[in-house]
Amino acid sequence: MNYNFYVGCYTQSPEEKGIHFISLDTDTGKFSYKDSYFGGEKPSFLIRKGDYIYAANEVGSKGMVSVMSVGSGGELTYINSGEVSGAGTCHVAEMNGYVYAANYMSGNIFGVKVMPDGSLGKVVAEIQHEGSGPNPNRQTKTYAHSVNPVPGDNMLIAADLGADKFFCYRQNDDGSLTPDKDTPFLTAPAGGGPRHLAFNPDGNRFYAVMEMGVTLAGYKKVGGIWEYDFEYPLLDGPFTEADTAADIHFISSGKRLYASVRGQNLISLFNVAESGSVTLVGSYPTCGKRPRNFCITPDEKYMLIANQESGQTAACPIIPDTGELMEATDYVDTPKASCVINA
Repeated sequence: MNYNFYVGCYTQSPEEKGIHFISLDTDTGKFSYKDSYFGGEKPSFLIRKGDYIYAANEVGSKGMVSVMSVGSGGELTYINSGEVSGAGTCHVAEMNGYVYAANYMSGNIFGVKVMPDGSLGKVVAEIQHEGSGPNPNRQTKTYAHSVNPVPGDNMLIAADLGADKFFCYRQNDDGSLTPDKDTPFLTAPAGGGPRHLAFNPDGNRFYAVMEMGVTLAGYKKVGGIWEYDFEYPLLDGPFTEADTAADIHFISSGKRLYASVRGQNLISLFNVAESGSVTLVGSYPTCGKRPRNFCITPDEKYMLIANQESGQTAACPIIPDTGELMEATDYVDTPKASCVINA
């Protein structure tokens, strides 16, 4: 079966095409390169919502997201960009007709209205995080790292690496955000540095990778309120400051969970029990250097891994019975790859 994917990359110039359109045949394990598209400068994180692709543009001078329309063959057409104050937009999400994004360098989040023609309209939310953490090198201020809509709710959870917190917001009818009255924030393990989240299929638990702590932190909903549950190492063995967690994803059943670790360049696999507890099965090579985000093919036969430093996307087969990863069957050149998503 052939599946299409988009890879977002760190571009070298404002005009460079940084979104690559590729396909993978999961019967043969071979890639085909299709085309590349302009998605704004440094489209380092991508999501698809309906007929549109939204990109976080990780530039240092402003907060910026871009939108592209998706054609019948998967081709992309740039529509426009939305800008706010801030710097280093690294993550984007769509929620009820609004696009929200996290500015890493300036430690703030923002929201933009999506217009009927798909273009990005007025800014509806700008919130500056406050706080710091115990790590003197990485946590002297806030570093907003992701914005995450809660399934089946009007809550948005923003992970902040610098503050060691998950800020919880309620979405208002006009797209603005208000701190949740019951849980305005959740505390992360001290010095961990929360980065990306994954919700289980029921939406009553989420798991977050701690970038510096190289751990998995679990949270659960009790009586409609989120609370901390546990912390679990991402690696079975020692790690150094060179090892940093990056991305996290469930398979469709919610029974397996994967997380990427840069430095040792590994993907760790966990089995997830009905109780929500996790067991580390093992860690497997990403077949490249400095893995950032990854995705799983719809048939769950392969994992595609965006390896930033080696400048390629790898296709690693998944053993059906165990979920373990095998050596890559193919690679495709995607310079400074940072994100890969199903098209």
